[in-house]
Amino acid sequence: GIVRTAVRGQTASVVEDVNGLIESYLAQERTIVMAVLPANQDIATIDILERAARADPQGERTLAVLTKPDLVDEGAEDEVKLVLANKRKPLRLGYAMVRCRNQRELDSETSLAEAVAAERAFFEKSEHWSQEDPKKLGVQALSKRLSTLLVERIKVALPSIKYELQLEREEAARDFERLG
Repeated sequence: GIVRTAVRGQTASVVEDVNGLIESYLAQERTIVMAVLPANQDIATIDILERAARADPQGERTLAVLTKPDLVDEGAEDEVKLVLANKRKPLRLGYAMVRCRNQRELDSETSLAEAVAAERAFFEKSEHWSQEDPKKLGVQALSKRLSTLLVERIKVALPSIKYELQLEREEAARDFERLG
């Protein structure tokens, strides 16, 4: 995540270090940008989407993921629905929503299978989220979307990767020849 301040036990450079790491990954054209946003925060206060837009202006590799739908304040659900529907801050690839294990579930060592079942039950029973597109809800749906995106991105990148590998092979052959 984006670090805004150093806390006790961290060096003062942690903010710059993390920002540099984030920017280096965003700049790589083969990187899929999964912008994770807490659903219980105003989207206008979260800067990862602007960073992603600068690095991916066509929006071909940026997918946003809303987390913590169980912590959305009562009355704020309609605003979050607009974000999930890609109407507040439109993205070419849109948004997904997941409900991860909460602290109590982590402390009690809830298994992954139990967490997936709890997430599914949460979305199915929620008065606010049960009517949303199931292809946008849950870790399993997100996994399918990311797999599809990855395959698409590989198809786009494969010719240049092949070319780069050929160049590297030729350079290695020249080095081998030179070394005898």
